[in-house]
Amino acid sequence: AVWDLAIRRNANVMIIGDRDAEVIKAHEYLYKPLLMIAQSPAEFLSMLFAVPLDARTLEEPISSVFHAMDQYQLGAVSRDPDFVSERNAFVEEIIRRITENPLLAPEHARFVRKHLDWLIKAQTLAGWVAYTGAFSHAIGQAKRDDIYDEFRNRYDPELLIENGADPVIARHPYFSFLSSDEAFLRLKQLFQSGNVYYFVGDIFDPRVYIAVGRVANRLRRKVSGYLLSNIVDYVAELYGRMLRHSIEPRRLLHSLLSLV
Repeated sequence: AVWDLAIRRNANVMIIGDRDAEVIKAHEYLYKPLLMIAQSPAEFLSMLFAVPLDARTLEEPISSVFHAMDQYQLGAVSRDPDFVSERNAFVEEIIRRITENPLLAPEHARFVRKHLDWLIKAQTLAGWVAYTGAFSHAIGQAKRDDIYDEFRNRYDPELLIENGADPVIARHPYFSFLSSDEAFLRLKQLFQSGNVYYFVGDIFDPRVYIAVGRVANRLRRKVSGYLLSNIVDYVAELYGRMLRHSIEPRRLLHSLLSLV
């Protein structure tokens, strides 16, 4: 993710873009407030999925945190009323901290509450078999499935190693924003600085690159890197466009980058 590129390069400006406006809303109104009030990677995860963790677990390596959340999930889908009341109390604490943060607005608190209330309700009403994606959630009107699996598959170092990743890379303290307290602090401070910008657009639209260049020029910064997520989806679409228009790949890339 672009977050991870930013912390690896210790960037002081970050521009996030997507074709889907709902994804941009999630960055600003869900991820940003939780990043800004969390004190550690583990606490960020626990708040994002409304899973209260004890102080000892919050000090564990991130793989152990994911494991603890797995165990909590098993209890949560059992419809035990104690789990519901505990999680609701945790949500109230999260909302209180967002509300008290002077850099955040009431809209942030409302969005986070909507997300967490939906998540707890969905998980409580659905059984383990019928509702396999216990941490799925809806952002605005658009539904994004399995956000928990998405985070774990991308950020759990032991799972990555099990699936063939290089242990040295997967366990590096700056592999991702969740890899260490130092990496998390870099991303948190970037959001706190106000130097995070958004756009809704398509990477095949030259205006995107022109806009990024204008932001960089206005801030008197140099664009140090681009990160393209969802590589398989974009490559498939790019290949289709090149076939339809007989465009040579190297020429297309050069043309896009020359606009910056």
